[in-house]
Amino acid sequence: MSALDTRIRLLLALLGILTAYGSPAFADEMLIIGGRQLGPFKLGTPIGSLIERIGQTPLTLYRNDRDTFMLWEDLGLIVATRGERIVMVHALFTRALAPEARAVLMELRTPEGVRLSDPQGTLEKRLGMPLSRGAIRLNFPGWSEGGPIAVDRWVYSASRLHLDIVAGYVAGIGVFAPEMLNLPAQLADTKILRGERIGPISLGVPSAALLRHFGRPFDQQPRDTKGVVLYWAFGAEALAVEVDAGFQVDGVTIRHYEPSPQMVGELRSFATAQGLRLGDPITRVTALLGEPRARRTVSAPFVLAAQSPARRVDVERWEYDGLVVEVRNGQVWGLGVKPRATPRRE
Repeated sequence: MSALDTRIRLLLALLGILTAYGSPAFADEMLIIGGRQLGPFKLGTPIGSLIERIGQTPLTLYRNDRDTFMLWEDLGLIVATRGERIVMVHALFTRALAPEARAVLMELRTPEGVRLSDPQGTLEKRLGMPLSRGAIRLNFPGWSEGGPIAVDRWVYSASRLHLDIVAGYVAGIGVFAPEMLNLPAQLADTKILRGERIGPISLGVPSAALLRHFGRPFDQQPRDTKGVVLYWAFGAEALAVEVDAGFQVDGVTIRHYEPSPQMVGELRSFATAQGLRLGDPITRVTALLGEPRARRTVSAPFVLAAQSPARRVDVERWEYDGLVVEVRNGQVWGLGVKPRATPRRE
């Protein structure tokens, strides 16, 4: 028996779903539950026990300052760990995927019935439309002879579930722990278009779409006018969404509470058409946008994930047509979009 045959049998034994004829049978252990499990692979368990049970040390793809990503290419599994604990499990079709492993992975499915190889056109009806959707490039052994491949990643943040779409079909499906969430990853589109949208969050969309995507807000507060402001906090990053009385989004703001080129990190990729970003000096605002039509000091909530309730701080609010710039300590502290007062000129 080859080493590959041994690993496949160990995988099937790990699943614990062999019938008398050696074929995988669907069971509760095969459910994909976001934030919890991808079939029998549970988030939060020690990586060492999984390596021991599979019987093969995975290939280390890469590391960052917090997480390590590992690959079993012939089993079609990518696992991310933080410390010794599993925080993400991703199953996907690779060129090197063994047929036996493919048969097992094809049986993994969400409670709504979504699984690998499903057509893209069937997903929205079952899972809803993801608020975050953007192209990413995957590159690792066994995926493609031609090098990196672009996939359309759909992220359902409230469900802790993500899908990779290739050529109109689900080629990858994964679950992740809440600590893997970060604002830039969810908002893969980084364009700020005044009067229209920040990333994929557009003015006019129903607030229910945000709740499906981000889950319950960290905080919510009434506005001076009718409606509420919903806040989602991600460490030192926050998203504020204004919702009118008709439950439609009519304002979106991103903020970082240490707005400097060194501290903002990935959020600096969010930019207006003129190139204005969080952390930019105040002089750059007028150089790029001119003088605002109005300036006023407002009390804004200082929302941090580690802080409850949120305290308030004074910021200077510069208002342009369809765009709001919040300034604090001489830097851009927040960027937001609002409906335009004047028609857009093409």
